[in-house]
Amino acid sequence: MQRPPKYKQVQMPSDPDIQTRVEVMSKNLRRDLLDFQEFQQLVEVIDLKELSLRWLISISDSYLTRGTEKERAISGIISTFATIGARTIDTVTLNLPLENLQEHHQHLYDGMVSVNLNSCDTYQNYFERIDSVIRLEPFLYKLWREIKGRIQHNSKVFKKLDELHERGIYKLPPYSQWKGKHYEQL
Repeated sequence: MQRPPKYKQVQMPSDPDIQTRVEVMSKNLRRDLLDFQEFQQLVEVIDLKELSLRWLISISDSYLTRGTEKERAISGIISTFATIGARTIDTVTLNLPLENLQEHHQHLYDGMVSVNLNSCDTYQNYFERIDSVIRLEPFLYKLWREIKGRIQHNSKVFKKLDELHERGIYKLPPYSQWKGKHYEQL
C-alpha cells in the first residue's frame, strides 16, 4: 500500500508572473512532485532580474540538491555565500560602527585571525577565486553574478567596503611592497 505524499502539489495559478512560476515550481521540486529538467528549462531562459533574491537563492539551492555533480559543487558555493557568508558579515558587523571595519586583525583561535576586509585582499581574492570556478557553468555563473550583485548592492557592509575602496582606503600597496611579507609587516 502506497502512502499518501507528505505535501500536496502546489497548483499553478492562471496567468502567473515569472516569480510565481519559479516559486510554485521550486516548491513542487522540493516535494518531489516536479522533474528537475522541467524546472531547469524554465530558470535557464528567464531574466533573473525579475526575481527577488530569495527566489534566486532557491534556484541555487535546487541545483545544489538536484543538479549534476559539477552543478551541485558550484551551486553549493553560491548558496553558502548567499545564506551564510553575506548574512553573517552583515549580522556580526551591523551592531558596530562601520568604521570599525578598519580595525587591525585580531587573533581568534588556532592560528586564525579576523579578516580586516578593507585593508587586505581577502575580499577581492575570494571573489576572483570563486568566479573562476563558477564560470565553468554558464547559467550558474549568470545566477552567481546576479546574487552577488544584489548582496553587494544591498549589504551595508559591502556598501561600506565599496565606499572605502573609492576613497583609497581599501587599495592594496603594490605587490613589490608586500611580496613575501606577513600582513603584520605591511
